[in-house]
Amino acid sequence: MNTRTVSAFFSAMLAIATALAQPAVQERAPEPTKDPARAASPEIDGLLKSAHSAYRKGDYDSARASLDQAWGALQPSPRSEPRRYDVAKQLAVVLSAAGDYKAAQESLQVAIDWRESNHVAPDDSQLINDWIDMANLCQRQKDFERALALLQFVQGRHVRYNGPQSLLVADDLSRIALLHVTEEKPALAIEPLQQAINIRETVLGA
Repeated sequence: MNTRTVSAFFSAMLAIATALAQPAVQERAPEPTKDPARAASPEIDGLLKSAHSAYRKGDYDSARASLDQAWGALQPSPRSEPRRYDVAKQLAVVLSAAGDYKAAQESLQVAIDWRESNHVAPDDSQLINDWIDMANLCQRQKDFERALALLQFVQGRHVRYNGPQSLLVADDLSRIALLHVTEEKPALAIEPLQQAINIRETVLGA
């Protein structure tokens, strides 16, 4: 390894170490869904805002209570109602922050199922982010086999829609390397990490 590659290697390892400290489900604002069938409901919108405010304060019990109430209020609505996704995704974020990864995984699966049913675009970036979050939750529960399968699936999507030499693919490879480090198999992390470095040097320059 030359000096340049060694430097890039250690930079990548630092990025991986930093990623270890990130929550299993990232708080991402769902992409706005333009749906004329979306009924106006100040009650549900108010509960979502209350949940977000409580989450920001670290009051996860109150945030969960507001979201559970919002979910109940949504039950008479059509299955295509976009706030079904919003509530399920926000609940997954709250549960993950509270350390209840199994319940967060279940809630995130509800959100993924809704998005897969109502957004048929295979390159939907929000859905791809949800799969990454699911992989993180699997990793937190030491389900490394499923986590790896999800990350490889995401990598395949990024290769297909963004090309093999894209920063999104480099990110995927770094996540796979991180997974192997977390499961205490650092030797398996070397190849994807080197591939990630090579892509970044190709795209960004040495």
